[in-house]
Amino acid sequence: YAITGLKVKAASPLKHNMVIELANGGDGYIPPLAVVNNVLSSGKADAGMSGGIEWAPFRVSEAQHAAIVERLMASGSLGKPLQYQEPPAWVTTQSEFMVWVAFVSHGVPIQENLKLTKEMEEINTLMIASEERGDEASRVGYLLQLNDLSMQWSDLVSTYRG
Repeated sequence: YAITGLKVKAASPLKHNMVIELANGGDGYIPPLAVVNNVLSSGKADAGMSGGIEWAPFRVSEAQHAAIVERLMASGSLGKPLQYQEPPAWVTTQSEFMVWVAFVSHGVPIQENLKLTKEMEEINTLMIASEERGDEASRVGYLLQLNDLSMQWSDLVSTYRG
């Protein structure tokens, strides 16, 4: 994704740019303004096994987003055209966007994917809170629950992605 990040930076009229994540079949889809601002206004992102990143929270305007979308669609990524397709109104977060993209690109059922995704987010939040409290037993319990839910989610997505 380094090339995609460099293309985003080159195409963007903004001073600061960051590629948050477009994986699990979501590459090629440009997130809508609501999702972009949901992520940017949080001031942080989890980068999975690479750790996280923090920044001063900010938002982009509708005009800035439109300019970025236009330039990204014109440039493409890795020889593949980028797409902008307005998702349904319920898509306002990064995880909801990825659920919608999985449906659009692979036919993964929205309700089942969304349910598992939200459950994983809730358990992850509880796990982090238990870690911050120093409650190792609870953290491990949540980690095991998260592992089970992740396996269910992986099975679901794999069924449709082939």
